[in-house]
Amino acid sequence: MNNTSMRGGVLLLVVYALLAIIIFAPSLILSLATTNVLYVDPSNVNSCTIKIADCGTSVKPFATIGDAVTAAMQGSTSDVSSNYNWVILVNPVSSYVGTQNIGIDLQLAKGSSIELRSLTAATVTVDCQDAGYFMNVRGTSHFKMNNFIVKNCNANIGGAMSIVQSSATITNCNFLSNKASIGGALYIDRCKSVIISGTKFDSNQASERGAAFDVANSPAVELFKVEFVNVEQTFSCRQSSVVADTIVATPTATVMCDDQCSFSRGGSVLCHRTIDTIIGNIPIQSASFCLPDRNSANCGTRCLSSESCLSCDSCPCYMSGVFVTITGAGNCVKSRFISPAINLDDLLPGITDKVTIDIVAYVTVPKSGYYSYSTHSTHLGLSLQMDSRMMLSSNYQRELWSSNRTIYLEERHPHALSFQLTSPLSSVALKRSFAFSFDNSHSGIEIFYSRSICGDGIFHANANDCPHDQNIVNGVAPFCGDNICNENNPSDCFIDCYSHITPMCDARKVPKNHIAPGFVTQDDTLGAIIDNQMIWHLPGSEHMTTAIDIVSGEHASKPIFYFGYCTDSDINLLQDVYRGTVHELPKELVGKMLPQCTFDTSTTKHSSVTEIKESKTKKSSISKLTLLFISVASYSGSISGGYGGYGAEAKAAYSKDQSVTTTNSKSNTSTSTIFVTEVACNVSTVELVETVFHPTFLRDIRRCKTLDDMLNIIRRYGTHYIKSAVLGGKLIQSTITTEEITTSEDESEWAESSKRSMGASVKTPVLQGGASHSDTSDSTQTGKQQQEKEAKSERTSIVTLGGEPGSYAPGSSSQGEMFQKWASTIDLSPAVISQDLIPIREIIPSTWISSVVGGGKTIQTLWREAELVYYDMNLFVDNTMSPQEFKYMMLIHTTPSDTKYLPVISIKWTDTNNKPKVSKIEPYFKRKKDDATNTWYPPYLMNLNYAVHNPVTANDKCWTFPWGLANPKIMGSTENYCHYSRNAILSPLRFDFVLDADFLTSTTTPVITVTGVPSTIDPTFSIVRFESSEGITFDKTGFKPMTTTYVATTVTQKNGPVLVAPMVAYLATFPTGYMDALRNYLRDFYKTDIKSINDKVLIYYTNPSGSETKLGEHVFNFESDDVRFTFGYFSHPYTTGTPTYRYKLENQIGSTCRVDWVLSMQPQPTVSTWKRKALYHHTSMNSYQYLTSQSTAYMGMSMIHFN
Repeated sequence: MNNTSMRGGVLLLVVYALLAIIIFAPSLILSLATTNVLYVDPSNVNSCTIKIADCGTSVKPFATIGDAVTAAMQGSTSDVSSNYNWVILVNPVSSYVGTQNIGIDLQLAKGSSIELRSLTAATVTVDCQDAGYFMNVRGTSHFKMNNFIVKNCNANIGGAMSIVQSSATITNCNFLSNKASIGGALYIDRCKSVIISGTKFDSNQASERGAAFDVANSPAVELFKVEFVNVEQTFSCRQSSVVADTIVATPTATVMCDDQCSFSRGGSVLCHRTIDTIIGNIPIQSASFCLPDRNSANCGTRCLSSESCLSCDSCPCYMSGVFVTITGAGNCVKSRFISPAINLDDLLPGITDKVTIDIVAYVTVPKSGYYSYSTHSTHLGLSLQMDSRMMLSSNYQRELWSSNRTIYLEERHPHALSFQLTSPLSSVALKRSFAFSFDNSHSGIEIFYSRSICGDGIFHANANDCPHDQNIVNGVAPFCGDNICNENNPSDCFIDCYSHITPMCDARKVPKNHIAPGFVTQDDTLGAIIDNQMIWHLPGSEHMTTAIDIVSGEHASKPIFYFGYCTDSDINLLQDVYRGTVHELPKELVGKMLPQCTFDTSTTKHSSVTEIKESKTKKSSISKLTLLFISVASYSGSISGGYGGYGAEAKAAYSKDQSVTTTNSKSNTSTSTIFVTEVACNVSTVELVETVFHPTFLRDIRRCKTLDDMLNIIRRYGTHYIKSAVLGGKLIQSTITTEEITTSEDESEWAESSKRSMGASVKTPVLQGGASHSDTSDSTQTGKQQQEKEAKSERTSIVTLGGEPGSYAPGSSSQGEMFQKWASTIDLSPAVISQDLIPIREIIPSTWISSVVGGGKTIQTLWREAELVYYDMNLFVDNTMSPQEFKYMMLIHTTPSDTKYLPVISIKWTDTNNKPKVSKIEPYFKRKKDDATNTWYPPYLMNLNYAVHNPVTANDKCWTFPWGLANPKIMGSTENYCHYSRNAILSPLRFDFVLDADFLTSTTTPVITVTGVPSTIDPTFSIVRFESSEGITFDKTGFKPMTTTYVATTVTQKNGPVLVAPMVAYLATFPTGYMDALRNYLRDFYKTDIKSINDKVLIYYTNPSGSETKLGEHVFNFESDDVRFTFGYFSHPYTTGTPTYRYKLENQIGSTCRVDWVLSMQPQPTVSTWKRKALYHHTSMNSYQYLTSQSTAYMGMSMIHFN
């Protein structure tokens, strides 16, 4: 191949390549920049203006800088290209002055750049001569200026130059003696990148900010070897980042680091403020700048208008987002700001120092449950805490970190969320970032920061939060009892973490590939397919969620277990062949379907209702441990003739069962014989294999603090849970006869008769047995014999378990078909007809405590104590065997004494059958010791010394109330009211108790013996029976004289609000404007010591003849903090008729009083020589009336009739 051909081939390849570039990469053509050089030299004899076409060359340079810039702007808008690089070479002759060299506005087309530089090594000088600015640069891709001096310029913004929305590089320049309001020499705004290198700022001035320059809204301003001369406030920075290597300035020179400014020098962060309202000047030569602390020592206890919660803890705030604090080396806080989201990108760019970033926020969720969250970070160490519990921790820096986890959050309170991000000292600048977010599937989550806002659910110690928030989320160090589950193991603190024990799940959740039931389908192929995919819960399995109240034998009103059906697996399914469906069991149950429903009829004989109850107890398979339950504590306030607790549970079991109570109501003699007939149908069996407590049960027992609280829990949730059960239906009827049954033949006949009666009852409404009278071929008894037996007996209604509700209701429309209708629905609505029971107390963890205060009892212990009391309250009363209950009240009246004693009262009497009886009364009570141990005295300890502490002790609780005296001459008067931590209880002591017989019906005078009372003490006892309004009054020697009526009273008093009239008149003698304390007025007016000045409530008695006598008085002293509630015990001679009582106030000061109650024990000699009539007055009879000043009121007495 010759050279010509080769050259032709090469040329062709070049053409093809160019063509390919033009076709496939036209943008490459546009990127080929054209560089144009323009010259400025006013000393050249050929210099010209822009009006000359070929001006700007080295031969014919421009005479002014302004013309050269204008030529560049015109050229950059050429139709040929929009991507020009312009270089303007300026000859450094004498100063450039005049209008064509200042006031220049530069803006090039997109993609073009321009550079101004000296033609030689000498510096170009531009002198504005105080006539304006040198140049404004706008919208230029890149502006460069090298080796210029710009001096004596002025403008409102940017005295020498403004650089806006551009990138710029200024090198080896000097800005001298320029002036502006903002940015004495330069104003930089919205610039992507600005580099200032080897440049001096000398004697520039700004009246507002930035003597050298002002930077705004610019993310990257870099300073290299910049010098500030003859200036104190060098530059200002807003919403920008300024990074410098070395700066030459005076030691006192400062930088105005303003809103959202970041400034670092030599790798050290001098300031970093983001959305921070603090404005301040920072020493530019300082090693580091630190924000002041937020505590009250620095910002005070009041929030000023110039402060916020970012700068002062005393300022309240509530903001969406998170609170971020950035701290450098030496615990130097660089920045505090609120970020609307936890998505922080490019944190502290260019900073190589050690950095710590703390993020604090609070989270609320719409409902309790598990929530997924993710974290992502680069070049950061990370720790995450939720409610002070460590969730993530990586102390060393990772180049990349990602994590996806799940956490259980409650809706009842905000959750404290905190992060600490760390980045160690680095030799190179790192790109740091961090992001945290909850899964998008979770809606309604709120992330916020709040401080000192009442009602936000967050309490900050030493802040102005309201007491309401103190009981929700407390800002102190985490501890068990702080209402937040912040323990690593939730079981370590039940009172905080109870809601974490059993998470809830969607109620309509079904196994995978199945459909939740309840949809209406058609009777066709599609309907059959849909029906086949529906999954139903096993009928009756819900009974296993509720426990049994062993007293009633019925299910409790609230569930104790939770069946969440939370799993997606379908391994726990049961097939019902009869109904052609599939049932699902929760993971907590196992079970099986019985192949068919078989019926069994049985009749058992019992000699008493107690035998029926005991038979039910045995059938329920209650564990032996249950029946051996032993008392561990007595119940506060009880009175009993002896208490051991053995067998209480067995005695109470089934005492309120429906079949037992209905039978008991019809059986009232000890000679009754009872036949119980049952018809049973078994459908399925289930067994509990895992116990998962219901969240509501956990919440309720968490609230229990006292025995009474736990008693209410037992009433609602039951005493025993069902371990295993047979589900089905049962009909029960009892037949009661008083006929004596002596032989087995008699028993068989009565058993057969009971079955025939049952057979008739199940076909007709309750207690209609007509059909049972007919002769039958399968019975050994004739219809007449059957009729005779029914005449000698009573039958209960049919007790129904399972099946369609109301199947055996009176007036049912399906008479004659009741049994068939009931039996056909048993498998759809079964009941528990046979069960194995285990006490709930056995599955309550022993580590759960009711309160952390004072040590706190365990939930299990509290449950055991309350359960025992519950059984005592429900001991079975068999009408054929047991006595009745008779309720009494006893008052013990005594004088103050330090003696501790326990009176035991024994009453010997004779009942109406002339049989001797003995009733024994042993009062006891429980109270706490008055010392730091906060423990209980033994329950039988009595100390009747009711003296109070003087002065008030730390254990006393006192309140101060204003009197509200509307007299301008009295200084603010207040009164104290104290609940004293007494050594003992005030007299009289009241005890309510129950006896099994009424000694007030004694046919002889009872003999009363009082023991356990020291010889130095002489108390008086009054016992009243509520129902009969009768009682007795006695002391340790026997009955009190029947010639005297004994009266007990209680009075409530409070000071003010009206002074007595003499005091009002006395105060009127003082001049207007005179003020003094009330105590001084009282002392001067009555001429006596203040302790002798009293208000009194006088109690008067008027006998039937109209003669009135003062019984006694209640005295209230001006300075006493103890006598706001007093007792009185008085007596007066008995006279025939009904007495009248009244009370009257006799005041020296001015009190408001009322008599709360009065009990008058009056002899009734015409009725009894030892029994008294009890008359009673309560303040409600006077409409709770208070009396003031010298008022009086009569007390209407009536007989006592309590329920």
